[in-house]
Amino acid sequence: MTKFSVFCEIAILCLVVFVLLFTPFSFGGVDQTKALLEKTPLSPILFYSNYFARLAIILAVALWLLKMIALRDIRFVRTPLDVPIALFVGYTFLWLIFSKAKALSGGELANMLSYAALYYVVSNNLRTKVQINIVVGALILSGFTIATIGLIQCSGYILPNSGMKLDYAVNLLRPKQYWGRVGGTFICPNHFAGFMEMAIPFALAYILFSKIPLGRKILVAFAALVMTLGLLLSVSRGGWAGFAASLVFLFVMAAKVKKVTMAARIVPLVVVLVGVAAVFMQSDYVRKRFLTSFSEEDSSYLKRLHVYLDTMSLVRDNFVFGTGPGTFDLAYRKYRRPSVLLAVGYTHNDYLNTLSDYGIIGLGIVVSGIAAFASATRATNKKLKRSLDKAVSYGLIGSVIAIFVHSLIDFNMHIPSNAMTLAVILGIAVCLRQYRLHLYEETVALSGRNPKVFSKGIQYGLAAVVVLVAVGVLYMNFRAYASALVTHQAAERDPSREFNAQDPIQKDFDEADRLYRKAASLFPSASKPWAALANMHLSRADETLAKDETNKFHLLLIGGREARKDYESAITAAREALRNNSLDSNHHLTLARAYAGVVYVDLEYKLGLPSHYSPSIEKEYMGRAASEFHKALEMDPNNASYHEHVGFYYLRIGRYDDAERELNQALEILPDTPTYHAERRHVQQLLKKLEAKRRETTEAKSAFPFVRIEHSGEEQPCRYLNSIV
Repeated sequence: MTKFSVFCEIAILCLVVFVLLFTPFSFGGVDQTKALLEKTPLSPILFYSNYFARLAIILAVALWLLKMIALRDIRFVRTPLDVPIALFVGYTFLWLIFSKAKALSGGELANMLSYAALYYVVSNNLRTKVQINIVVGALILSGFTIATIGLIQCSGYILPNSGMKLDYAVNLLRPKQYWGRVGGTFICPNHFAGFMEMAIPFALAYILFSKIPLGRKILVAFAALVMTLGLLLSVSRGGWAGFAASLVFLFVMAAKVKKVTMAARIVPLVVVLVGVAAVFMQSDYVRKRFLTSFSEEDSSYLKRLHVYLDTMSLVRDNFVFGTGPGTFDLAYRKYRRPSVLLAVGYTHNDYLNTLSDYGIIGLGIVVSGIAAFASATRATNKKLKRSLDKAVSYGLIGSVIAIFVHSLIDFNMHIPSNAMTLAVILGIAVCLRQYRLHLYEETVALSGRNPKVFSKGIQYGLAAVVVLVAVGVLYMNFRAYASALVTHQAAERDPSREFNAQDPIQKDFDEADRLYRKAASLFPSASKPWAALANMHLSRADETLAKDETNKFHLLLIGGREARKDYESAITAAREALRNNSLDSNHHLTLARAYAGVVYVDLEYKLGLPSHYSPSIEKEYMGRAASEFHKALEMDPNNASYHEHVGFYYLRIGRYDDAERELNQALEILPDTPTYHAERRHVQQLLKKLEAKRRETTEAKSAFPFVRIEHSGEEQPCRYLNSIV
């Protein structure tokens, strides 16, 4: 091997280890769009770590290809997942072509390609026992460190200047529903448990099956104990179920392998029992959560059950092809029941989520891949002789079993760090098959080891193509990252947005407007910058009119003109958002509210300043507002906020019966619980305002029977014009 090829191998190994360490430590690779970027200098990297993980994978692929070109031997390992991966990626690409939400489908395709590329990088480049052990060791080290951070948080101990508390993931305040549960560097404890359950089986398998020195086994046992405590204190019942399934597998295998000593069997058992005992003895919360599982007291179970049932209705209508990659959140809104008020990004079941997004075709491909992997791994495991190879094999099987079981009630495969970790584990399984069993004939060789195929010109040409493709992919990845980063920076300056500990001085409408437009130009297919821009203008216009309600002179002479300008800007931005993603009901609602705002201003001019009134605008925009409101409600019929907005619009234009119907519908959807008291109180205030308007209209009709009263055709006095005169 040349020096360059050796350098490439070392660099590829370092990049794989980087992915295993970096993404779990940066909130699981999940973009943190609701947090401030200025908290630490590393925040712009940590908050959008998925882009940097992709960068590392792209570089690893480029180095792998350049290494083969330098060696004049282009050779790819055949793996059990080649056909399922090719079919799934191809199917996702076809969906992207016809998708009405290209940014979402494109993001899903980018993730699929990243995971597939990482799998092939590992399966084609880890050739030695040392390399495999380094990768497995990095996984155990990562799990141990993150679990340690979680236990420090759980103890309530705060390291000097670290800011580590139970309710924080690194430097971010976690949502209230996760307070009191260990999450380490993950925002959601369930995803932390998903990562732990993939790391722990390797540690336990090393203790059970390998012949490493006793001192090293003690260190691995300690790491396993810490990770087990962390997983149990995450109080993730899906994590517990996955971990239990992997334990059953490992101990069944240990019972079958005669060379496993009794001491080796007792140590991991003691580790698990100590962890379970420590958690259940010290935590009333854990005991209560465990004992109330799958009962009426378990709100998490009831919510997931309702989501599953509603998703099945969605699946029945889109059984063959699904709704499209990454579109579950948008498609589900039409089917959700009134009791599911909060946004549901995923199904909390990876298999059902795949069925929803990709249909039975996509789920069939996934199931075929699982079957192919299981068959190949079973055959490989029978042929392995070395104890360390057996340990790695049993560890990876235990990890895969755990995450597949957990995926029945969660969405770990939509968390980048967990999906990438699984890709690495699957790649290691191929490495054991190819390089530890010496099955080199199972490769696809394009060169045939024929030096004549690689003249200097062809060699340099291939290298140039690889570099150009890598640069192109990196460029697209950079533009996507830059757009997300600028959108986040714009949101921090957006007066209509709120962040924890946000400095009011940061808020600057004009700067936010400029940044949103810049973000949209960086990634033209994205709808988020346009949607955020539309909402910002809409919010300012609504605030302007709200301030001027008691000062009609200012509204007619100044406020109405300013609000109308913002409404028109919101209309333009909302149309752009819909052009990029017509499946999002929120975009239709935003556009409807902007149209409705223009109608309201025009009607105010009609009553108080007829010279500014335009009958054509009133007629045109009123029709558009009604159409967009109808589309939004059709796509999300049980959204109380939508009904409230429609009711408020009808209240503004004087259609009181319609307003009352929509506002009462919002009240019916909102449960009468402390959580939603503020929302119910707001709707009730609108109903009181509606009654006051009705009385005012009745009195005006009695005093001025000769003038029109409502837009619907009744009579109303021109009180503002009379005041001006």
